[in-house]
Amino acid sequence: MKKKIFIWITTVLLICSTILTTVISSNTNIARAEGGKQGENLTTSTKVQKNAVKKETQGKNTEATEKKVSDKVDNTAKTNKKADNTADLGVSAKGTTNIVSEKRGETENISDNIIKSLARNAAIHNDVITKMYIKSYDGGTIPNNTVEMWRTFRVYAEFSLPNNKVKKDDTTTIKLPEQLTFGGSAIKFEVKDADGNLVANAVIDSATKTITLTYTDYPEKHSDVKGELFFYARVDETRVKEEKNIDLKFTISNDVTISAGTLHYKGPNPKYHSIIEKVGWQDKDNKSLFHYSIAINESEEDLKGVRVQDRLDDNTYGVKMLQDTVRIYKVKWYWDNGHWKHKDDKDVTNNYKAKIKWDPDQKGFSLELGDIGKEGYYIKYDIKADYTPSDGEIFKNKATLKYNGKINTDAEFTLNYLAAGGKAEG
Repeated sequence: MKKKIFIWITTVLLICSTILTTVISSNTNIARAEGGKQGENLTTSTKVQKNAVKKETQGKNTEATEKKVSDKVDNTAKTNKKADNTADLGVSAKGTTNIVSEKRGETENISDNIIKSLARNAAIHNDVITKMYIKSYDGGTIPNNTVEMWRTFRVYAEFSLPNNKVKKDDTTTIKLPEQLTFGGSAIKFEVKDADGNLVANAVIDSATKTITLTYTDYPEKHSDVKGELFFYARVDETRVKEEKNIDLKFTISNDVTISAGTLHYKGPNPKYHSIIEKVGWQDKDNKSLFHYSIAINESEEDLKGVRVQDRLDDNTYGVKMLQDTVRIYKVKWYWDNGHWKHKDDKDVTNNYKAKIKWDPDQKGFSLELGDIGKEGYYIKYDIKADYTPSDGEIFKNKATLKYNGKINTDAEFTLNYLAAGGKAEG
């Protein structure tokens, strides 16, 4: 009611302003005519000056009047926006009914699906995970349920969706025990049925140690939907720094706790001597990209005539090293909580670019480091597959260090491609 009264008052003011403008305009014309008569006896110069003054006065009055009208119209438009599709008041003031009509049109153009989506809040389901258990990274049994540092294993979760309850965009979250972290799998994967129909999308968040399942409309179109998903995890060495048993208690949607048994962790590795060491890992976003690193002289030996060779296994196809990703660092190695770490990194790539020799097939290279003494080095590079690898696929390569003219030390590394997944039926 207050809005309608406000609109009515604004409209009356607009009409009054229009009448006032007409009166002012008429008075201006009369003044202009009288001024003309009075100026008949004046000289030509005086007439010009008076006309100039009158024109200036007229311009100012007109500008002021137009500004008042414009302000009134703007206020009226704002008032109509506030009216929220108020019924047409029958006012003929310019812009008033047009604004209301435009707002009505915008409302009518909103998609019915969007309206329905906004009207319904997605539900969170904490009662759909029925069982959880662990296996080795290849799906076999973990010997004595014991793992060492860095050992990745699979976590399985069976689920059953209640009929007529789970809707599109509903979610279920699985949170890791604080003693675990995710393995090398990608951050996204899908749960599908045997015909390839998508049941749910899964997103891994390493920071919060959670997996969030977001359901499609599949549960609404099928009954008795059930299935299983798996992902990779390992003991978080930053949280567990000694040998111990770990209770694998997973939290479902911040509410329900499900146990996957007990895992024995051997604890941090004892310190070991190392001249060359090689590791690799999957990119978290790009499923075809892998990162490798070579650690040189972690034990600070006095090395001369150092030459590094690194090559992918000859039976590895569809994969190449990316030449422009090679970076070489001079570092300080130190031992911490079961593994070698580096600090004080200095990028010296430009000093060695000319000393890198690539194999013609781009599957390997050699690098002359020369006399490095007790200095430590860290080399990293990427390799890329021209396809998306499958879960469990193996990539092998070997790095060799030659130094002091004759001594060879090899470091072989096998990268197991890990891809979380799931299946369902209904």
